[in-house]
Formats: sequence, C-alpha cells, structure tokens
Amino acid sequence: MGDRLKNRALRKKFLKNGTVRASARLTNEIARLVAFHTAPLPPKGFRRRRRWSRSTACMQVGRYGGILGALSASPTRHVRGLGIPVEDLTMALFVFPNIWEWYLNWSLKRRGFYSSSDKWVIYDVKHLTRKPTGWIRQHPKLARRLTPIDGLVSQKDIDRARANWGIACDQAYDYAASRLLELRDVSRMHRDPFLPILTVLTNESPLREYKKIGDEIIRRLPDDRRLDDKRRLLEESTVARNYLMFRFALHLGLRQRNLRELLFSPPGTKPRDTSVLEEQERGELRWNSTKKAWQVFIPAIGIKNGTSEFFRGRPFEADLPNFEGLYKWIASYLSEHRARLLNGCADPETFFVRSMRETGCDPALNVTSYYSAWKMMIQKYGIYNPYTKRGAIKGLLPHGPHAVRDVLATHLLKTTGSYELASFAIQDSMASVMKHYTRFMPHEKIARAAEELNKVWRH
Repeated sequence: MGDRLKNRALRKKFLKNGTVRASARLTNEIARLVAFHTAPLPPKGFRRRRRWSRSTACMQVGRYGGILGALSASPTRHVRGLGIPVEDLTMALFVFPNIWEWYLNWSLKRRGFYSSSDKWVIYDVKHLTRKPTGWIRQHPKLARRLTPIDGLVSQKDIDRARANWGIACDQAYDYAASRLLELRDVSRMHRDPFLPILTVLTNESPLREYKKIGDEIIRRLPDDRRLDDKRRLLEESTVARNYLMFRFALHLGLRQRNLRELLFSPPGTKPRDTSVLEEQERGELRWNSTKKAWQVFIPAIGIKNGTSEFFRGRPFEADLPNFEGLYKWIASYLSEHRARLLNGCADPETFFVRSMRETGCDPALNVTSYYSAWKMMIQKYGIYNPYTKRGAIKGLLPHGPHAVRDVLATHLLKTTGSYELASFAIQDSMASVMKHYTRFMPHEKIARAAEELNKVWRH
C-alpha cells in the first residue's frame, strides 16, 4: 500500500512539473533510431554516415526529448508549448519546415535570442533527412503516423509527404541548410563559459593558479575532532577521492565522462583486454610494472572525438607523473578509502565511486553526481571566503570539471604560444583551440612582438 501511494505521489509530481511519458509508438521509434546509429554495422539495405557512441546517443535522445516535449507541452502553461497530443507525436513531424519555424520562434521567445543550441537542433534536421543516410529519409512508413496540426501541418501537406517521402525530406534538408547559414550570423552565446574561471585564465600562469585548489585541499585535510571516528574517516575518504579527481583532471585533460567511468586494474592483476574496454567504451587505470608507473589507457571508441584527426582511431595512452606524492594517494585510496566509500555496496569497478551512506543506491558516479562532487569541492576549497579567510582563489565562481580543459589549453597558449601543444593537452584539434581560446592571447602576442622589436633599441 505504501509503495502504491509513493508511486501515485511521484506521478502527481511529474504531472505537476509538466513531465509526460512518451507513447509506446514514439518510444519504439527512438529505440529504433538509437539502435540504427549505435550498432556496429547498419542493417542490411540501410546506409549510415557515422556510428554514435553511447554518450552521443544519450545526448541525442535528450535533445529529441526536449524538442518533442516543447511540441506536446500545453499552450496555457508556463512552457507555452504547441499542445500536440502525446499519442500524435512522431519523428515524422521533423520533415515539415513549419514545425521547425514554430520551434525556433518558441525558443526565441523563451530566451530572447538564438543560441548555439538552436543551431544544433537544426543541424539534426539535416542529419535525419540527409540523402542517402538520414534515418527519417530511409523510413518512409513513418508518414502513416502523421496527423494534421492546426496552422502548421494540413492534411494536404501530409498527403504530399506520403506520396513522395523523398521530396519531403529534400525540402526539410534544404530548409535546415538555409536556416543554419542564417543562424550563424544572429546566434549569441547563451552564457560565457569562461566567466566562473576568468580570474584563473587571465593570470600569467593559469595552471599554477588553479593548482592552488589542490594545495588548499591538502592544507585543510580533515582533523575535526568534534566528529565521531566514523564520520571523520568517511570525510577523509571523500576528500581523498576529490583530491584524486582534481589531480587526474589536471594531469590528463580528459572529459569528465572518461574520468568518472574510468576502470582500474590494481598492481599484480592482468589489465583488461582492449576488446573488453572497446565493448564497454571505457578506459582503464593500470599499473605498468616495467615503467613502475600508473598509466591510463582509453580506446578510441571511448573518447568523444576518437575518430577525429587527433586520434585517427588510436587509443589514448598517458602516464601519470608521481609528483607531490600522487602514487601514495592512489595507493591509500585503493587500499583504504575506496572500500570505505562503498560501505559494503556492490563494486561498480570504476576507480571513482560515490560516498554510500545507504545500500539501495548505485555507487557508480553519474554525470550529475560527478558534477555535484566537483562543484562542492570548488565551493569548499577553491573560492576564497573573505570572512573565514579560507579558499584558494579570489574571484573564482562555482564551475564543473570541464573548466580544467580550459585552464590547461589557456596555460599552454600563454606560456608557449603554441596552438599545437594546447591541442595536445586537451586532445582536440588546433582549429578548435584557435576558435575558443584566442580571446586570452592578444596582449601576450602584442607583448612578444614588442619584445622582439625592442631588441633593436637595446643594441
């Protein structure tokens, strides 16, 4: 009875927040789309431009969910949606430019301007209707599920689409291509991603400045004797995990997904085969007995841009340097702190785990819990508090783990002037580095040019 009441309360909460369950038909469409893009090979008779990784599939499903949610949301609620009945939602609606015109106007009214997310949404239209690899284009039977929408899709539009699905997809593709060009000129940045760490990036040595957070963690290791032994030990283990999260991020420059899903093989055990890691799309921390060093190995399929020019399908391999007792921290974490954090729960086999105060949860860190742990660490140790005189950096704001990549790239640009080295540090292309980080370089480049010119006057 209690479970029934609890489920009923949860349903009421979801309905109150505007969350609705997709129809079985729409769920099946999305499942088929994901299976098509994540399978090692597309089904016989179908063509595919590229394969999705597991993380890309999750991101795309979330994006489609947001679009379809806007279409189904009530026009009288705060979302001001289109109000399409849930049972009428289908991916086939994506072939009608009028649907996308409504969505872009809806997004503009909510935000006040067009952002990069709008460009990605329209790019998805191109991707789904592209000739000959688009998933929607290759499934003309989807047109059977279409129903008219007042003011946007008439029965005549549906009949034309059913009569010639290829022409309908061509029109959607041409619309998306045209709108993308126009959005590039008018879209704005939703928020400055560098703002929370601007005080670090404008420093002469961004990495040295950001490293102060790790030094602050060490300086403030838990020693509160007012806590009982169990709570104090749990806090020590949490701090040890957070410190290693910080150190790994600074040394490796990996995205947070690769860090939170990182598996490990203790010394004396055989590392996992590459085929096993490729199947799981994860990396592994392993001990190299020859080099006497900890190494991180991630197959290309486990990296977001593993097929880019940087990796070209080759794995990520890096040795962790044993600076400032890093290996001692790893040893104590594996021998003592990690088991304490698990608290008897089933081992997810990942290196980083959650602090388990109850046994009914998943001890593996997900995108939310990892981000939350990082943000709490920054708030406690990174942000300077003028009242308590604690915190490493004045002017720092709460931020997530992705900011480390910005720190590493900017530091190398400032200290070496090399876009190539900066791209190596974050495993990205030089073009991407030049696009995102040149805003921090003008005065450095001017100063270097002036230094060379001033040599004439010195001699």
